[in-house]
Amino acid sequence: MALDRSGHRITAPDIAFGANYIGADGKPAPLDDGSKAFISKFIGWIEDGTMSKDVWVSAAGSTYRAGADDFINGQVAFYYSGSWQVPNFSTKIGTNFDWIATGSPCGPANCTGMPGGAGLVAIKYTKNPKDVAKVMDYLASEPVVKEFSERTLFLPAHKGVIEKGLDFKTDDAQAKTALGIFVTATTSLADLARKLPGWAWSDTIYGALVTRVSQAAAGEMTLDEAYTRIDADIAAKVKDSAL
Repeated sequence: MALDRSGHRITAPDIAFGANYIGADGKPAPLDDGSKAFISKFIGWIEDGTMSKDVWVSAAGSTYRAGADDFINGQVAFYYSGSWQVPNFSTKIGTNFDWIATGSPCGPANCTGMPGGAGLVAIKYTKNPKDVAKVMDYLASEPVVKEFSERTLFLPAHKGVIEKGLDFKTDDAQAKTALGIFVTATTSLADLARKLPGWAWSDTIYGALVTRVSQAAAGEMTLDEAYTRIDADIAAKVKDSAL
């Protein structure tokens, strides 16, 4: 298996194992048993060869590293990533082998993915608020979101479009089926997964996770040391912030 070297990506299985990143005061909570349960399992998979080690030890710090090429080249049988890889697979795998999307794997707490991606926003201090509002209303309208999603093979962030279904514009049956499975999976996201994209401290936690879990994967520190360093990294960022 391979899992992208990303704090965002490892967060979904963390949550599926019961993790909660947000404390009662709205700031980051110390690493809990849910997070430790999955991280421990993840490192165990790396140690016994079940999970690709190279993806996580081939970069430094919080640098992102995808495992897509390993999957495309047939080096791993299962790849945990995001829907944005589907067009990439369609182009590079083609008819070389059959592949499917599985939906979100389950942990003891739930079966969840993690929303994310790019967003188009309006700036509140614009000098033309009425014009900007018209453009945003147009772009966010159901027919436009539906057409944009279908033509770009992106998942829609529009409840109405998801409920009514999409017809993705691709001749690749594998890609079309996979995108449908991803859309269905968005309806069962955990509450915490929905909150994190808009939470001020998400990137702080993601950075600490990917940096220290990678060091544990490389054998540079024990799991207990990694847990301690993750909490310390996050606490230092919170202390230095004006938030």
